[in-house]
Amino acid sequence: MIASRSFAAIAALLALIATPGIAHAQTAAPAKTAKKPARRLRVDGYVRQYYFTKQQASNTAAAGVKSLPQNQAATNTGILVRATYDLTSHFSATAGYYGVDAFNANGPCSHAPNYAIGGACTPAMQAKIDNTLPGFGLSTLGEAYLRYHTAKVNIAVGNQKINTPWAQPIDGRMKPNFFQGLSSNFAFAPNLSLTVDRIVRFESRTSSSFLPTTFVTKPTQFVSGALYTALKYSGKHRPVTGMIGLYNFYNIANLVDAEGRTALGSKSRFAPYLQAQYIRERNAGLSYAGLVDNSTLGFAIGATAAKNVTFSYAIDDAPWRSTTVTAASLAAATASHVFLPTGGSPAIKANGNGTYTLYYGGIASPYTGAYAGDGLFTSIPTASMAQRQSAGASSKATINYHSNNRRLQTQLAFAQFNFTNGAGAEKSHASLLQATYYFGKPKGKSFDGFSIEDRYIERTQTDVARFGGVPLLIYNRLQLQYSF
Repeated sequence: MIASRSFAAIAALLALIATPGIAHAQTAAPAKTAKKPARRLRVDGYVRQYYFTKQQASNTAAAGVKSLPQNQAATNTGILVRATYDLTSHFSATAGYYGVDAFNANGPCSHAPNYAIGGACTPAMQAKIDNTLPGFGLSTLGEAYLRYHTAKVNIAVGNQKINTPWAQPIDGRMKPNFFQGLSSNFAFAPNLSLTVDRIVRFESRTSSSFLPTTFVTKPTQFVSGALYTALKYSGKHRPVTGMIGLYNFYNIANLVDAEGRTALGSKSRFAPYLQAQYIRERNAGLSYAGLVDNSTLGFAIGATAAKNVTFSYAIDDAPWRSTTVTAASLAAATASHVFLPTGGSPAIKANGNGTYTLYYGGIASPYTGAYAGDGLFTSIPTASMAQRQSAGASSKATINYHSNNRRLQTQLAFAQFNFTNGAGAEKSHASLLQATYYFGKPKGKSFDGFSIEDRYIERTQTDVARFGGVPLLIYNRLQLQYSF
């Protein structure tokens, strides 16, 4: 009985403590509105629709060109549904599903199984589909990771997007690239941070599977991934930033990327700046991609030319290397274990005495090589020294404009490339015009709701009769998207 009364008294006391407004109804100040608790579950995503056209069968083909790639087109629809749940104040879990379905808009080629030998999507049909989009369906849990974060530490493990100069999402199609592994960043000093990423497997933007493959190795070669380590500096009182990163692409190559940027006049309304970059890459381990030897030096300058208008001009230069081999034929020389240029760049010179001189010196980029989204200053969609696996020289001029409310964003760029070496002369030019308009409400640096974007590119190449390539490429990409 005593015990029950004690419990009753304790319960009454707790009730009074828990409801001070009732216990002190005559004297208490008006209660303040409780702070809205942070959401533990956050959901975001998009629905996007793309329509691509690619004109390649140009009537301006040089004499001697017997055939050119087909003109191509593709349309597709994709969704992203991503959920992030805060397990604690420092741990969270994220899952993002990416689905793509063409709804038969590309005929039999709308379904990946039909691309098998003897399938309904015949080789003749495939040649007319732009499968860089791709034209078929995809389904993947591209993001599935656990994250630990504090003010100075950020670690994620699982399927995720990684954004570094030579391993990027490059999200310009139905879905981005994904990487399976670990990413981490440690801010160990006020202006210094350390990044360590370990990539185990890779899922390209046209795949639904994480695989131990890359863009510069054979599908049958098992690749152990990559290790990226970078030290970054960001000046607090001086407008100077710098980074030096080391990529160990296992059994392919080691790549060092050093970059720096400084303001040229912190008080100038034009905000001019100067950037510099040095890249050094050599083959390593089993050298799956062959002999790699690249040195690239790049510079960029930029400024605010007028209100909402920025301008930049960049150059990259990489010297050609050469080696001479003895071979029974041109095909045998091509098969030599050397990382040769592609896409229409001169590569081999027959010396007439049973020997061939091979020209090389390009960057072997396992995770950006098939795309022009890489770490070079002068890269432009459809055109890049790294994408062509080529040494040489290039330049790019870019003008960006955005409206006052940033709903309209445009870019105009012009790039030129000189791939001339001892095997021959080849030059390429590319121009880009892109415009995006956002109808929805701002969400941080982006927008929710509907948006429309169109990208138009023209690219020319010379001497395709000797070295291959496409004399004139006209590419148009229309994107409709609803983000939430």
